[in-house]
Amino acid sequence: MTDDSVKLIARTMTGKDSRMNPIYKETVSETYAVSEPVSRSEFFAAGQIGIDPQYLLIINPAEYSGEKIAEYKGKRMSIYRTYERNENELEIYLQKAEGLNRGGS
Repeated sequence: MTDDSVKLIARTMTGKDSRMNPIYKETVSETYAVSEPVSRSEFFAAGQIGIDPQYLLIINPAEYSGEKIAEYKGKRMSIYRTYERNENELEIYLQKAEGLNRGGS
């Protein structure tokens, strides 16, 4: 286990550009996180549906508002699953994802 921080990113579509590509507004909040190894069973279960787990982070559930994007260790990743362990601990599972650059689709 390692203590760290993670940026949780919420995206809201605000309109479309002249080429009809979506324009997003992002809201970023940073929170304390504890990193734990992803279990072998998680790798297996996620792999069955085409997901490649990268990180398991534990955060306070009060800090999470359903965000689908996280920035961790300088990389943007998607949050593919969450699990509330108890009232003080929420597991968030991260995977690599394409198309999560700032302002893009």
